[in-house]
Amino acid sequence: MTAETAATASRSRHDLVARVAAALGSVQEARWLVDHVEGVLPLAVPAEGGPPAGASPPATSPGATSLAATQAQRDLLAALVARRQAGEPLQYVLGHWSFRSIELAVDRRVLIPRPETEQVVEQALAELRRVAGERSGRASGAGRGPGADATASPGVDATASPGREVSGRGGPVVVDLGTGSGAIAFSVAVEAGPELPDLMVWATDLSDKALGVARANREALIGSDRPDDGGPAAKAGGAADRAGAGPLPSGALRALRSLRFARGSWFDALPASLRGGIALVVANPPYVSSTDYVCLDPGVRDWEPELALVAGTGTGGVGGTAEIETIVREAPRWLVPGGTLVVEIDPAQADGAIDLARRVGFGAVRTERDLAGRNRMLVAVR
Repeated sequence: MTAETAATASRSRHDLVARVAAALGSVQEARWLVDHVEGVLPLAVPAEGGPPAGASPPATSPGATSLAATQAQRDLLAALVARRQAGEPLQYVLGHWSFRSIELAVDRRVLIPRPETEQVVEQALAELRRVAGERSGRASGAGRGPGADATASPGVDATASPGREVSGRGGPVVVDLGTGSGAIAFSVAVEAGPELPDLMVWATDLSDKALGVARANREALIGSDRPDDGGPAAKAGGAADRAGAGPLPSGALRALRSLRFARGSWFDALPASLRGGIALVVANPPYVSSTDYVCLDPGVRDWEPELALVAGTGTGGVGGTAEIETIVREAPRWLVPGGTLVVEIDPAQADGAIDLARRVGFGAVRTERDLAGRNRMLVAVR
């Protein structure tokens, strides 16, 4: 590429960003959209005196390939801008979004990953390391841990990790209830897998559609999707190609490959033999009341799945707490002694969640704040 061609390309990009920013009122969103389009449809720049390397000779002039590619970019960008102007969330328009150290494909089948949930993962990882550390001495030299002979329930994805013990060969078992895109489960696997070689993660959801997104994201993260064969990860948006973070550590890949999916409502999705053998349960359940739902920003209410947002009124009369109550009540019988439940909540639900956790037998109960200083998660230790 000559200096003149590079300058022309730079001006072209600048013009695109400026036009999108004027349409959307956001320079940052404009840059994200232009970056996305350029990643999907790279600009084909002809070499001096001929077509781009590996390309067929142009049908008309030497610049025809470049002009055609530029028009394709403009058409795609116009379509994305129109979707954004219609109110569709930027994350769905792009088809992917970052969560902690990973990149995930997202669409209307799943919630958009949020910073508050990243803090939930932070607490979950801290509790997992504590539980694993406390149990490591007792576990050394032991045989297979709780759940080793687990028989999959009807919703369990028996194709995952073939030939591997369900319990993770006696290592800590983590369950992400209501996994959605897989953000929590995959973050735990990627970040804790290298230091906990026998970690076993389960990811459950009531929605088949959500599990479809999660499975595709797992395949993309471990790099097993094949863009040329139309595999599920490619159809979900090819998150692995966009992550740009290089290969994952071997421990992270092992944890992702051994991860199990199960379909069902909360703990009902799990095999009964995991009962009493789980080190950590983490969940971001629906916790928006029906009253608050109608007042949500239209970008959330009109686009994200209602099933993952709205919950009924709990027994204490607090709106949006029905699913939280179900998880808190059932968790003690599934956790190992000293095991932890971490649940994302609305700050207004904190007092009721603490009281319920104490009443059902948790020994140490607290709430932790998000980056905005709000009580965002219940942390209960059995």
